[in-house]
Amino acid sequence: MPRGRRSPAPLLRVTGVIAMMKQALLISLLATMGAGAMAAPLTDNFDFPQAIAQDYSNGTASFSATASSFDASIIGGQREIYVNAATGADALNGTRAGVSSSRFSFANDAGVAGFGILRWDGSSVMGFNPAQADFGIDRTGFAGVNFAAVADSLKLTFHRSDAAYPFTLQFFSGANDWTSFTFSAIPVCAAADASCLSQSGAVTGPTDFYFNFALMNLLGTKSGAGANFANITALQAIFNFNVATGSVGSAEGVDFAMDFQTVVPAQVPEPGTMTMALLGAAGLLLAWRRRAGQ
Repeated sequence: MPRGRRSPAPLLRVTGVIAMMKQALLISLLATMGAGAMAAPLTDNFDFPQAIAQDYSNGTASFSATASSFDASIIGGQREIYVNAATGADALNGTRAGVSSSRFSFANDAGVAGFGILRWDGSSVMGFNPAQADFGIDRTGFAGVNFAAVADSLKLTFHRSDAAYPFTLQFFSGANDWTSFTFSAIPVCAAADASCLSQSGAVTGPTDFYFNFALMNLLGTKSGAGANFANITALQAIFNFNVATGSVGSAEGVDFAMDFQTVVPAQVPEPGTMTMALLGAAGLLLAWRRRAGQ
């Protein structure tokens, strides 16, 4: 080798160390909650019921909506449900969603492609507009809530879904700073449902999924500075709709029964915990853990 020209080996070693550090950081961020994790302030456990929203009109311009009464168990005091039957609807078949028996449920009738939104923006009723990136939410719907003071992840509990489908979480910190995080929700099946379980990635329910705040900001789509989890002023979940392409997902029945709650991961994940990173157009599914004893 000519004098004065360094061997590339040290550079390769440094590059390798950096890659390992990045991998370690990702693994750390993807850590899931262990058995000893403590509960943090509740977002919504769906103990407070809400009337069913039903849409039997085709097209994204039409929708059905209901709003819950005020209840202190709901972040911001109130939740809204919006549903839209995009195609295949008629007088008897449509898209519907509601809350009862501590469970949120969403369903498309046979042949109907539809989607919906669960929204928490205080007492505001701003409407539903799929042409807007935030679907028309009131970004400053309630006084700021500090999730980061007591947690670093958000937990959603899924009881049932008959197919994989797109799911987007949006978090707002004031009018200009927010994060939109999209992932592909996997099928969550009854233990005896062999057909459902035969699908790629399917698991038995109920299953807890954990979404790390920092990782959602890192890999999500940010507006302004992105969501500040020390100051959340509105949030929503958009299900069975791909916000990037504007297309409706294939799920017909989804039973989230989401214990939509912030959590604090333990230092060491419990045995059986699985972590999945599905990067790409579908987004990232951070982690899941089947409930013990189920």
